[in-house]
Amino acid sequence: MLYQEGLSRTPLSRPSEYSACLLVERHILLGKLELVDPKPESQRCKSSNLQKTFLQSHNEDLEKNKTSQNCIERGVEHIAKRLVMAHAEIQRLTDELQEKEKEQSESDSALEKAHLEIEKLKENLIKLKENEKALDKVQHPFMMKTPSKLGIEGTFLNTTKTIYDKPMASIILNGENLEQSH
Repeated sequence: MLYQEGLSRTPLSRPSEYSACLLVERHILLGKLELVDPKPESQRCKSSNLQKTFLQSHNEDLEKNKTSQNCIERGVEHIAKRLVMAHAEIQRLTDELQEKEKEQSESDSALEKAHLEIEKLKENLIKLKENEKALDKVQHPFMMKTPSKLGIEGTFLNTTKTIYDKPMASIILNGENLEQSH
């Protein structure tokens, strides 16, 4: 093309000069194209109508997208509110669970103390029964003669005789009588 225009002999030393030549060539080609295929007026109107239709359609799509986006935003807001409510409920339930666990721990501690107390009472009961068996082996008539020889008589001697003749023990635990042992 440059050759046809008589510019081929011009040396192009810089890129800017080369770019300028290309622009000139483009302009010439576009001019020739318009001479060969000029658009009739009806095609220009159709093109203009197509552009308007495209713009209208594009604007409608944008409006639909805005409506859809608004709907999505409302949905997101609703979900966010529900999440906040769910989080609050989870926190309340967690606090309640921790309180119940604390109460359970206290109850377990009290129950363990009660078990220990029962074990101590059982040990004491065993000791009392062993003592009772030991007293049964004592010769009671001998024990009754000794205070008489020492001159002890009356209520004290009668109470002592009753204790050794009919030995009984009552255990009272927390104000409640347990079994009587003989």
